Amino acid sequence: MLNIPEELKNIYKNDQFPYADEVTPKDLIIYFPALDLTIETDQIVDDSFSLEESICSESDVIFGSCVASVIKFTVADVEQDLKGQWFTINQVIDGFDPVPLGKFKVDSCVKQDNLRFKDITAYNILKDTDKDVSEWYNSLFPTGNETYTLKQFRESLLAYLGIEFESEALPNDSMIVEKTVDVGQLSAREVLRCCVELQGAFGQINRLGKFCHKVLQPAYGLYPTEDLYPAEDLYPVAENDTSYSMPPDETITNSMMGANGVRYEEYAVKEIDKVIIRSEEDDIGAIVGTGSNAYIIQGNFLVFGKTAGELEQIARNTYGNMAKRPYRPYSAEIIGLPYIEPGDCLEFSTGSVRGYVLQRTLKGIQALMDDIEASGSEEREQNFGVNNEIIQLKGRTTRIKKDVE
Repeated sequence: MLNIPEELKNIYKNDQFPYADEVTPKDLIIYFPALDLTIETDQIVDDSFSLEESICSESDVIFGSCVASVIKFTVADVEQDLKGQWFTINQVIDGFDPVPLGKFKVDSCVKQDNLRFKDITAYNILKDTDKDVSEWYNSLFPTGNETYTLKQFRESLLAYLGIEFESEALPNDSMIVEKTVDVGQLSAREVLRCCVELQGAFGQINRLGKFCHKVLQPAYGLYPTEDLYPAEDLYPVAENDTSYSMPPDETITNSMMGANGVRYEEYAVKEIDKVIIRSEEDDIGAIVGTGSNAYIIQGNFLVFGKTAGELEQIARNTYGNMAKRPYRPYSAEIIGLPYIEPGDCLEFSTGSVRGYVLQRTLKGIQALMDDIEASGSEEREQNFGVNNEIIQLKGRTTRIKKDVE
């Protein structure tokens, strides 16, 4: 969630009749640095603006997902060709610092028939990960015997792609990465997904245009927070103690609901109580946890050839960011809250529903509305595609080659 003043949050949460006398005036400021061009609210067609953000667009939570955000709007009286141009966009309310909405590159700029208006569709830089990085990968392993930490490997990839990144402390960053596949073609998005999956996280570009990992907040347990410091009367709780619930990032009251309200499933998505890492289906791999609702990491080429002990430590580190995260699938229409980000935890007063923001669409300029949702099956269903099978075969070939040598 964006760190903005509580006073500004309250303006967003109450920005509708009868809770406010009038809708608070808002400005969108869109700046194209290469063109030194600024587009403001009076050039944007009312109700044409939307921002779609997601950490996972699948029917079940898939860790490692790296989904590009997309923004759409219609602009008037702009002569310059905007296709391929980068821009930043901020929302401004008088008296407060701008609220960043992101950094995007125009993917399409289509003139309407009257030639005065242009329909803009733009994506953040994660869209540019749909490219081949086999040259980069092979250059990291000129002899095939080089090793890197996962942190070094990931940051090298991001630097190659020209993506700025946040400095973060992640559980498997000290894991050793070796050459495990012989590739003629390799998707940057797939490599990034494999890196992020082993952290039990999701990859996203934050509102300042930097790559970061989003870890879902656990539902229960005692964790350090600004208002929860160590004290003489504060003791650790048992691993499975659900008596202390973590507070949500935001509570959605009835007054903040749109016309369609919130719809939710009767069941809750069960928490992940076991993590299995294996190269392929017949492998024993490594298992951490003793439950029945397992998350299976299969076909991740970064762990090919690891020993059972190494895999167990990797699985244990990953498990910490996956466990204790049950939620109720829902879809909701609420008043627009630009400071909410995908991966945040919301609690709804109606029905006491609690869930994560897995997908959201923010619409409008003055009267903002948010469509947010989180899908999920009650128990996990694992599906592994052809790409994983191909990478597994390549990995097996490389391991055989190394064994022969």
